[in-house]
Amino acid sequence: MHYASLIEAEGIVVIDNITTMPVFNEPFISEYMVFGVCNSGSNYAKYGINSGDLVQKDMYIIFPNHIIMADRVSEDYNTTLVVVSKGMFEEITSHFSFQRRFQYEQNPIYHLSDSQYEDILKIIAAMRVLGRSGMPSRKYHLIAMFVALIKLSDFFRCLSSSEEDSVVSRHRISAQFFDAIVKHYQQEHSVAFYAELLCLSPKYFSDVIKQETGHGAKYWIESYIIIEAKRLLRTQKNLNMQEISVLLGYDDQTTFSRSFKKVAGETPSSFRQRHK
Repeated sequence: MHYASLIEAEGIVVIDNITTMPVFNEPFISEYMVFGVCNSGSNYAKYGINSGDLVQKDMYIIFPNHIIMADRVSEDYNTTLVVVSKGMFEEITSHFSFQRRFQYEQNPIYHLSDSQYEDILKIIAAMRVLGRSGMPSRKYHLIAMFVALIKLSDFFRCLSSSEEDSVVSRHRISAQFFDAIVKHYQQEHSVAFYAELLCLSPKYFSDVIKQETGHGAKYWIESYIIIEAKRLLRTQKNLNMQEISVLLGYDDQTTFSRSFKKVAGETPSSFRQRHK
């Protein structure tokens, strides 16, 4: 994306008039944290293990390293984004805890009332002015304003929260599972490993993931790995199949090719050939 260098340089950037997704109709993994507000139109998208319609006056918070795919985007779709670089996200999380992260992991979208929508836009407008001001201390102030934006969003969401403890518990397991995939997919591919990591029996763990997402845990492990494999095949032309297999934690190239074809419907070589 042409915004990538700006995001890395500034750390926090307000981007206006976004009308489409960076990769359409194909899953991708973003390393950024994104706070967005839909100003018009609609976008049906999949986020991690969830999916839903994004419509006018919806806000959404997307954490780094999650699978995103836009399925349908209307012609009048327009959204405003506040994008946080990977480095800035790590700096923020060293001082600030995202207390409702599990709820956003399960359902990143919240519909704002008219007054809430206007309040959110006012904070973003102030961040926009600050970002282009050239102030030497703008980074410090942008972090403070972004944290305030998240806290206000949390407050709005809490006002209408009706989640039961048991539901939140299942959501938390799903969110922790996904975070664990991000951290361990290069070494661990087994369902048993992730169940043990979350201190759950494999059967209970599998039942929760299936109930929450409609797919088993193995499906999500393989899906994440193959999406990362596609990224490597597209962008790392210097790596051969064996090297990619090793990076993704496979014992050999044959096992990698078999797993890739099972999920993607074609061999890694065929995929790379199509994306030269």
